[in-house]
Amino acid sequence: MFLAYKLSLRSLKLTLASLLLLSLSQPGLADGYHYQIKTSANFLANAAGKLTALELMWTYAPNEGQQLLAGKDLSAAHQEASLKALGKAMLDDLFESGYYTQLAIDGQPVLLNKVQTYTVTAGADHSLSLAFTLPLKTATTLTAKQLSLKLVDPDGIATLVFNQAPEFSLNSTLAKICTKPKLSEENLSLPNGHEPRVPTIQFNCK
Repeated sequence: MFLAYKLSLRSLKLTLASLLLLSLSQPGLADGYHYQIKTSANFLANAAGKLTALELMWTYAPNEGQQLLAGKDLSAAHQEASLKALGKAMLDDLFESGYYTQLAIDGQPVLLNKVQTYTVTAGADHSLSLAFTLPLKTATTLTAKQLSLKLVDPDGIATLVFNQAPEFSLNSTLAKICTKPKLSEENLSLPNGHEPRVPTIQFNCK
């Protein structure tokens, strides 16, 4: 069953790739096909003030959500199981790309564990929301540290966006020892010619 969901994700990527080739052949669309994922992020720490995980929520627009939901049994009796299986397949696929998540402390990359906790919800308009907890390999002390988080698709096809504050936040433990997170964006030039806008969250802890 999971193989079928995995194949559906590959089909989505092939569909997006074909749209990319089509757009490249049309005047005014030389930058290629892109889609957005609306996102939010919450930074979690334990009682000792050590960073333990990120809580992320991604929302796919109806066009992409419909592709991912194609062929799934969303009847009342089977929707929960169908969405659970779809979420597992999505996260297994995203694991290969590091969940599009680049976390660093004082400029040094932070190792992340595989996602175990997640939920998937489907909107009436076929939008799709994936909420998941991304744990750190090791709980990390943030005293006198600067933390940054970039969300970027290495292929540059998907662009992750924060619509407005406070779609990024610190839990109560971190809020006592860290500055308020700030959001910035930069253009990233990729080898395939894409130049996505990449959101970066930064804050300092004392």
